[in-house]
Parts: sequence; C-alpha cells; structure tokens
Amino acid sequence: MGLTVSLVTGPRHAGKSSLVQIIKNDICKSVPHLLRLVPVDRVNQEPSHSSRNSTPKVARFDDDAHSENIVYEPDRVFETLPEILTRIHAEDRYGCVIIEGDSDPNLLQAYPYDFEIFIMPAPECEDDIFRSKAQVKKAFEAAMNDTAAFTSEIFGVAGAEDSWTGETKVPKPDMSDTQMLRALGSPLGQELASRIQCRPDFHGLIDSNAIVVNTGIGGTSGAADAVVARLEKLISEHNPSNGSQSVYCCDVLDPQDPRRKKLLTHLAQRYPLPRSA
Repeated sequence: MGLTVSLVTGPRHAGKSSLVQIIKNDICKSVPHLLRLVPVDRVNQEPSHSSRNSTPKVARFDDDAHSENIVYEPDRVFETLPEILTRIHAEDRYGCVIIEGDSDPNLLQAYPYDFEIFIMPAPECEDDIFRSKAQVKKAFEAAMNDTAAFTSEIFGVAGAEDSWTGETKVPKPDMSDTQMLRALGSPLGQELASRIQCRPDFHGLIDSNAIVVNTGIGGTSGAADAVVARLEKLISEHNPSNGSQSVYCCDVLDPQDPRRKKLLTHLAQRYPLPRSA
C-alpha cells in the first residue's frame, strides 16, 4: 500500500478549505499532506517561456508543515502534480494527500485520485448548475460535429481550435429531432448527455465519489432541494452500479446539522485513511 491521494474540488467560494480541514481533523487518523493548487491566472501572472521550465511556486499555509500552496500552470498540471506527489511519496511512503482546487478540468484529469469530493454553494436556482434544454441541444450538436467541443464536454479539457486533421471547419446543419434521439440512445450519446447537462464549472461532480451542496453558503431553499433531487437522478442514470456515490445537502460548518453527520459518516467509511509509516 502506497500514497493515497484525494481531491476536493468545486467552484470558488464553495467551502473547500473548510471541508478539507474537517477531513483532516475529524476523519484522518494521522496528519495528511494538504496541497492547495492555485492556477497561475488566479494570481495575475502570465506564463512566460522561462516559467514553463521552472519549478512550481510553493508556500506553507495554516502554520502546518504538511500544508502547501502551489501555483501551477493549467496546461502543465499533468506533469506538475505527479512530480509533487513523487516528492511527497519519497518523504512519506504510506501517507495521505488531500488536494484542494477549483473547477479546473485539467486538474480533474491530471491524476487517478483514490477519492474525489465535489463541493458547491447551495444554488439559488437550477440554472446555476444545469443548462437549459435549448443550451443542452446546442452543446450536444456542437460536440457531435466538433472534435474539440466533444473533448471539452466529455473530459472538460479544451481542445485545439481546429480539428485533428487541421482542416478548416465547415458549419453543419442542425441535427433533426430524430437524429438527436438516435444519438442520445447510443452508449456514447448517453455518456455525453449525462455530462453536458451541467455547466462547465460543475463537470467534476459527475465523476466524484461524494457531492456536497453546502447550505452554509447560499442557504437552504426549494431550489437546493430540486438540485439535489436532480443530481441524485443524474448520477443514478450515469452509473447505476456505483452505490458509493452520494449527494449531501448540509452546512459543513454546523456540527448540529444532522445531514452533516451523515456526510462525515460516509467519508469515514469511504475515505482512504492513512496509516503511520
């Protein structure tokens, strides 16, 4: 058994740092390594030719020797993150790493995490999370006709502006309703349809092991309940055999919230606990 790596992700100001600290203090049996990954554009830095060959900037936070802030370039995170984890593994062979990051699709695909948690503020309306039917149809047609758009909708990773062949794209006519239904009925269409319903900042929730709707930010409302019900249906249709994926609507900072207790119980049962070296 080696290093275990978990990811806590979601849009900005969703309560990720609070959830990470709760996992650290209430779930983990030994001190985990905490990595807060911040994309370079968040700190108003423009990548230069020289910076692409430089070591990621690292800083301690929370007065904890096991915690680090890491400024990274999104297009290099596939190299950067494994390098950092290799360094941690050399120091702590059987340790645990909890990574905190925004809804960066590159970060979501950069490593085969052992456990993924997606946290979001309680929404004011369903449109905050989900596309409208017209938007879904438009995005689906674009993805089916455009390799770059298809890659973006399935994996969240932006593709090249031109197709793989390098040819100039020619606009294609809209799909008919019959063509749309036929495409949606295929396994590939079903996979795309389940992901394309969500707005880009929420792509990561489809593959997460736990989804947290944080009522401590945004409050409780009928919209939040409707979103939870739709999320439960969505993940059930996307992967009906994955009984470990759950949705929790709670205030992560309220110890008296009974739904928070259920979340912590779930994490304690599912979370890959570290053991001392």
